[in-house]
Formats: sequence, structure tokens, C-alpha cells
Amino acid sequence: KRTLFIGNLTVQSITERKVHSELREMCKKYGKIKAVRFRSIAFAELLPRKIAFIRGKFHSERESCNAYVEFEEEESVKGALELNGTEFHERHIRVDTAVNDKTYDSKRSVFVGNLDFAAEEEPLWKHFSTCGAVENVRIIRDPKTNLGKGFAYVQFTERAPVSLALKLHGADIGGRKLRVQR
Repeated sequence: KRTLFIGNLTVQSITERKVHSELREMCKKYGKIKAVRFRSIAFAELLPRKIAFIRGKFHSERESCNAYVEFEEEESVKGALELNGTEFHERHIRVDTAVNDKTYDSKRSVFVGNLDFAAEEEPLWKHFSTCGAVENVRIIRDPKTNLGKGFAYVQFTERAPVSLALKLHGADIGGRKLRVQR
């Protein structure tokens, strides 16, 4: 309950000390941080994760990762939830509690298929924001490689944009025609 999930972070949050510090500063406004852990890192070689991390063998086509920020107080997490949808280093971040006890409203979401396996969240976020306010974009990834499985879910803050999003069926992103469904 004291841990915040942050998705769609730039890999530079891990590799560059300045960006890592900016991430900590952004979160520190909400309370004292106990630890920051990074997950969902795609590696270029199938080595044990710790070895690949130490050697810096990050996948060249995956530019995002997730982080878990553990605060000392539960109240810090509640305050930091306002960061959801804000931009950090030109990427819209997805912020939620690590416990994630919310009920999922499928009537505010669309399924997006026929994505490239190396697809990133940001182009989808920008593409679907023309329909309405996007709450989050979630690309489903392989747990071993952290590359996409070819589909995603886009959730809006309201139900109305879903009908506009369905009209984007067949739109082109990265040379691929999107399949958009409820």
C-alpha cells in the first residue's frame, strides 16, 4: 500500500543519473521515498537479468520500462496518483497503486491489435488522444523478453471517446493497420 507503480518511463531513468534524479524529485514532492525499483526492462541478450543489467545489454528497440516507488507513508501514494497522464521526458506516464484495487471499466476501453512487437505506448497515447482524454495505455508484453505481444488496451477517462476510437480501426501506425475493437 506504500508502493506506487509508474509505467512508460524512459529507459534513461535507469541509465542516466540525471534522469533518475529527476524521477526521484518528481515523486519526492509527495513524501519520503524508501526505494525505487525498475521492472519490465527488455534486454538484447538472453542472459540472467542481473548480468544483462550490469553489462548494459538493453534492447535497442524498447525504450520504456516501469518503476515501483516505495514511500514511507501510505498517504504519499494517494497524493502521487495525480501524476497519472503527466509527461516525463516527453512520455505520458501511467501512475497507479501497486496494489491496484480498482475495478476495471471495460466500457471506457478499446482493444488495439496488429501492433508491432516493438511498439511503444507513447505513439498510441498520442494517436488516441485525438478522441478524448486518455487515462492509460497498456501494451501486453511477454514476461521473459518484455517485447509486445502485438496488442494493447487504451482506457479513456470517460465512455464517450470509445465510439470515436472505434472509427480509428484501420488507421496506420508504423506501417501497420490497427485493429480497434471494444
